[in-house]
Amino acid sequence: MALGMHHRFIPAILAVLTALATVSPTFAENGKADKKPFLSTSHQRIVFLGDSITDGNTYPTLIRQALTEAGYAAPLCINAGIGGDTAAGMRGRLDTTVLPYKPTLVTISAGVNDAGLGIAGTNYEADTTWIVNHLKAAGASVILLTPNILDPADSPASTNVLAYVQILQLLASTNGIALADVNKRMQEARSAGQGLLEPDGIHPNYEGQRILARALLDAMGYRDVP
Repeated sequence: MALGMHHRFIPAILAVLTALATVSPTFAENGKADKKPFLSTSHQRIVFLGDSITDGNTYPTLIRQALTEAGYAAPLCINAGIGGDTAAGMRGRLDTTVLPYKPTLVTISAGVNDAGLGIAGTNYEADTTWIVNHLKAAGASVILLTPNILDPADSPASTNVLAYVQILQLLASTNGIALADVNKRMQEARSAGQGLLEPDGIHPNYEGQRILARALLDAMGYRDVP
């Protein structure tokens, strides 16, 4: 761009910046003015802990989009998913990839890789329980997500997933924390003939990710949020 042309743009740019600075309190305060309050103050800073199903950032994005479109302020959403991770792996990296962000809420999605590796339920339970206790001690709220369904439904990995689901249900009940029962919702949708997984039979497709987001929104208390 020639220098003279550049100078002609300066007044217009200054006008836009001035307008943005004064347009409304909503813009000036990072979108938080005149917004509905979150159902819990813990929903302000969310860390999504998980494996590749989380790492793709689809359901965290859907959560943020759903809340903002329903009139809530945009929560700060931090993706702490790492492909191929297990509950033990998440336990090992909690202090380096989750807690430094000072989360007010941590959602935990673990189990698909554990199931494929044949990790014993006792080990899965011990690692997940440790994560929950460590997060609670740090002052963060916790929501557990049951692992998604797998194909084929009668594979050893699918059997392991069902065992993990029971572990998480008991863990949530014992600790008084919310449970997003993704597995149950996906089983119901699969029974209705809905395709929910990518061709690998492991990762949720977009419809599967929408079910993940729906289960999590409900667990957070936003049942009326589309």
